[in-house]
Amino acid sequence: MTITLVSFSACPYVQRAVIMLREKEVAFDVKYIDLADKPEWFSKISPRGKVPVLVVDDVPIFESQAICEFLDETCDAPRLLPEDPIERARDRGWFQFAEDVYAPVYRLLYTAEQDTYDRAVDDLVRGYARLDQELAGRDFLSGNGRRFGMADVALAPNFTKLELIGDLGGPRLPAELENVARWRNLLMSRDSVKRSIPDDYEAVSVAGMKRRGSILSARSE
Repeated sequence: MTITLVSFSACPYVQRAVIMLREKEVAFDVKYIDLADKPEWFSKISPRGKVPVLVVDDVPIFESQAICEFLDETCDAPRLLPEDPIERARDRGWFQFAEDVYAPVYRLLYTAEQDTYDRAVDDLVRGYARLDQELAGRDFLSGNGRRFGMADVALAPNFTKLELIGDLGGPRLPAELENVARWRNLLMSRDSVKRSIPDDYEAVSVAGMKRRGSILSARSE
């Protein structure tokens, strides 16, 4: 099985796929594209015009959740989706909940409007407060909370973005969210997560922010 990941360095959805590939110790190639100038061939394999796309033996698979579940089903153990059907459904639900924190992070990175920025901070804190409740008495979000799994893959890239935002002068995780902070530290210290961040991640992220004239990009100068 030959695998090529079509990627953009700063995309958190791509990072999910890379985490899975690292967890499964799968050999793969990476083909980077510029999302601001998408090649014609990319439109033919990505119906929604988004990354990631995983090309497996010349067959494209799109959408990060579909990619992650494909890798979990076809590559060596351990499985990251729980065996118990209730826990498995729960992980899939939290995979979708990730959008509730990804969306405000995106706005924080790229908006040039102060009102939008302020609302994004509030939305982000609400999302993490809900996660803090769920993480009480758990090490991980996935499954029964005792081991790293698919729900953790879904949300780990958001901490990479949040770390960048904090380094650029934006908000950091509120200190009172101790459960989230503990979980974040577990995720960010994991080898698959550390190895999912390309060398040009910050440079590409900041360049995109500057093109949009975002509030955070002005602070970084």
